[in-house]
This record gives sequence, C-alpha cells and structure tokens, in this order.
Amino acid sequence: MRTFNFVGGPRPGQALEFFRRLERIVGSPAGWQIYHHVAGDDLALHVVAAESEQAIVDHLAHNADIYEYTAIIEVRPARA
Repeated sequence: MRTFNFVGGPRPGQALEFFRRLERIVGSPAGWQIYHHVAGDDLALHVVAAESEQAIVDHLAHNADIYEYTAIIEVRPARA
C-alpha cells in the first residue's frame, strides 16, 4: 500500500447530500483517515492508504457532482 493525502469536501450547500450518500455506502473505505477542519468549513484532510491514486479517484467519482478536492499527493514518513 502507498499513502496519499488531499483536502476535500462537499461543494457549498451539498454537505447534507454528501453525508447522505456516504452513509448509504457505509462510510469511507478502509484505510482512509479523515481529519475535519476545526473551522467547520466542511473540508477535511484525507490521509489514505491505497494501492494507487487511481483507486482514490475511482472512489471520489461516486460524488463527482457534489464533491471537490485538491491534488492527490503521495507521501512517505520522514526519515530520522
């Protein structure tokens, strides 16, 4: 597995619909850690363990009409 991160969230006015859809598919996939912004702006930092960036894009496509996100970046732990 590789680790990626991005910031994303529902488009303005779409939060209720987004969370309704997310509940319907039983939440976020395994391996997704989501850190919501404390500011309450409906955005969140996503740290994702996935086989590929495409696997993330495929999941996000389910809500493409109501969800926006930044570039997906592969990350690695810093070396000591």
